[in-house]
Amino acid sequence: MVLSNGSTFSAGEFTAEILKQLPQVTAVGDTTGGGSVGGGEESLYFLPSGKSINIGFIDIRRYDGLPWEWLGVAPDIRVVQTEADIKQGRDKQLEYAIDMLK
Repeated sequence: MVLSNGSTFSAGEFTAEILKQLPQVTAVGDTTGGGSVGGGEESLYFLPSGKSINIGFIDIRRYDGLPWEWLGVAPDIRVVQTEADIKQGRDKQLEYAIDMLK
C-alpha cells in the first residue's frame, strides 16, 4: 500500500509512481502535487523581492509516458479528503488504507 495526496511532492512522487507499478501494491489517496523540480536538477533564481524560486529543467515521465510535473501521479483508489475532514482531525485516506489492510 502506498498512500499519497496533493501534499506529496518530489521523492514522494518518485516513490508513489514506482511502487504502484508493482502488482502487489495499491496506491490510495489522491493525486500527488505534480512538482518534483527534476530530482535536484534545477536552477535557483533570485527575485527582486529577495525571495528565490527553483525552476526544474529535467523532463521526468510517468510510466504511461506523460510528465508528472503539473499532472502528478494518480492513485489506484481515490479517497477524497475534504477541508471539513481536516478541521475535524479526520484522515479519511489513512482510515481507508487501514481498513483495506484488515
